[in-house]
Parts: sequence; C-alpha cells; structure tokens
Amino acid sequence: MEVITSKTHPMAFRGYLSDQIFGGKMSTELIIVIIVAVTVIIVVVLWQGMSVAKTEIGGKQTIQYEKLAEEAVAAEQKSADAQQKTAEALEDMRTRLAAIEKLLSDVQ
Repeated sequence: MEVITSKTHPMAFRGYLSDQIFGGKMSTELIIVIIVAVTVIIVVVLWQGMSVAKTEIGGKQTIQYEKLAEEAVAAEQKSADAQQKTAEALEDMRTRLAAIEKLLSDVQ
C-alpha cells in the first residue's frame, strides 16, 4: 500500500504549501482573500497603465493638432500677404489706367 504524503498527492499540494510557507496555519479563506487581493492589484495596475497610455496618445494628438493649427495660420498669413500685393498691384493699374485715359482725352 502506497503512503499518501503532501509531496506525492496532487490534492495535498495546498496543504504542503501551507505547511511549508505558513507553518500549517493557512486556511482556504485566507487563500481566497490573497487571490482576490492580487487580482484587484493587477486590475488597478492595468487600469492605471491604460490611463497613462491614453494620456500619452492624447498628448501626441494635441501636438499634431497644434502643428496643424500653426501651418494653417502660416498659410492664412501667406494668403493675406498675397491678397495685399494683388490689391496694391490693382490700385497701381487703376492709377496708370486713369493717367492713360486722361492723356487720351487730352489728345482728342
């Protein structure tokens, strides 16, 4: 007949572990509490890690939006400068055209 010890029987492993670590004083309730506590800690760490990752992604998007806004402002300024130059050139053409019309009316 085989002698079942905590080292040879699979169901006796918990008892063996309990004997080795806590001197045989570890109950099933304590094991459940430890498992729940470890699970809660893992969940909280993952949750915070995801929050940090989301913040980093949001920060990168904010930087991209700021860069896009700066490019839009630069394009708007360039457009305004071109529009100002066009207005000045048009005013110069009007002045010259008025001078030519005056010259033609004087010649007639």
